[in-house]
Amino acid sequence: MISCTPNLQSASLVHQENSFNHHPIYRSADLSLWTKLKHLEFNRACFPNLPSLPRTLKYLDISENFILPPLLSTDESVTTIDLPLLETFICNKIDFSLEVILTLIGPSVKAGNLKTLHMGDYAPSESSWEQSTPTKDLLMPSLRDLSLSKCQMREDGIMRFLRLCPNLQNVDVSFTRVTGVAIKELMTREVGPLKWLGACWCMFLSSDAVEWARSLGTIVEYSNDPLKRPVRQRFWRDRLT
Repeated sequence: MISCTPNLQSASLVHQENSFNHHPIYRSADLSLWTKLKHLEFNRACFPNLPSLPRTLKYLDISENFILPPLLSTDESVTTIDLPLLETFICNKIDFSLEVILTLIGPSVKAGNLKTLHMGDYAPSESSWEQSTPTKDLLMPSLRDLSLSKCQMREDGIMRFLRLCPNLQNVDVSFTRVTGVAIKELMTREVGPLKWLGACWCMFLSSDAVEWARSLGTIVEYSNDPLKRPVRQRFWRDRLT
């Protein structure tokens, strides 16, 4: 298929789960032969390592893939991926360590191109955080949009990650354990308050903190009652899907 479409710029390879909830297993995949590819969605598959990817990518969604065995940031399939043009990286519901994610987005962060990062339904280990203490080398000043929806980190872990991204404008922390402490820090940064905040079903977040954020001009999506959400209500993060 790749050899027949050498000029392809956008590809969506989304695998449907069968009735036994199994993912298709691939021995290897070399997608780097798509030398003009800019947009790639590759979801719900299983690999022994990451597929090779073209350096031209600006948008990459590898959500819900299974990589067996678990990857390390020093694995060849991770270290050989070089995506300096990447603007959007989505890795929702995927068993990556924080080190692997930072390694994958490293070239685009260094080039100042990464603007959007989605890490929904993510549960990093405590050792992952200990090895990734925020430093100047890890800062992501180009990042504007971040989703940590359903992220299984404690609030202090989420706050440590948010400090890596000093210029955020849109943040989704829905279904997390954040409190008013995190919201206050997001709203009192040097660059000013957020433009948009998703905080639905944050059970430890008080309505007072939400109203205070709104008083600063931030659009806040907040509800702890699923019955109050209109059936077709769309969130900021939905614009990318």
